[in-house]
Amino acid sequence: ALAGVAIVFGCFLVAALLFGRKPWSVVGTVCLIFIAYLGLTLLPIFRDGLQVQKERFDAGGGVEHGVIFRYLGQLGESLEVASYAPPFGEGLGMGTNVAAGLLTGKRQFLLAEGEWARVVLESGPLLGYAYILLRIALGCVLAVEAWKAARDQRPAAMVLLGACVLDVMMGQFGQPTTLGFVVVGAGLTLAMSRAPAEEPAPDVAQVPGHLPVRGRGIFAEMLHTKRRSS
Repeated sequence: ALAGVAIVFGCFLVAALLFGRKPWSVVGTVCLIFIAYLGLTLLPIFRDGLQVQKERFDAGGGVEHGVIFRYLGQLGESLEVASYAPPFGEGLGMGTNVAAGLLTGKRQFLLAEGEWARVVLESGPLLGYAYILLRIALGCVLAVEAWKAARDQRPAAMVLLGACVLDVMMGQFGQPTTLGFVVVGAGLTLAMSRAPAEEPAPDVAQVPGHLPVRGRGIFAEMLHTKRRSS
């Protein structure tokens, strides 16, 4: 959870500082958030929450053995299981909770806990790694499109990218909630990156030889101006 929040915040800073219209206002906002955080640390109830979170973080292995290994360790795990996986795998769905419930009556990991290792064991090394490369390519395409959108003053795609790109590449699609989140997140990222940039409406009051009618909207003025010019 902390890694996901950090990635989203990092993508927001990249889009705001590199391509934002007022980057210094973002710096001021970040400074205010940091000052507020320092003020909250003076409260006993907030310090207790930080201590509990720190203990959970340390119990999970910290940064090196927790966060980094969770994401980068999937490659090593998939290579390890590929050495004994059948050429065409055990069958699609064998590593899901549904298959575990039907075969054993319990919810457990029959093949592997990591997504990449599960894919390799289900589909085999050849098809499994082809599918993994497809997901990585999809994540790269989303990143490129979000970068282009942020460069065109549309930073929303970059923020959405930070929320879904890791799950697109290595999220556990065996869980319906994760799969649905990836579909919605990736779809919104692609839609926001393809959305047209907003263009300011022309000021019809500055059209030569035209007097605007009082009480008429700007779009009505544009419509009547086009009719008169034609």
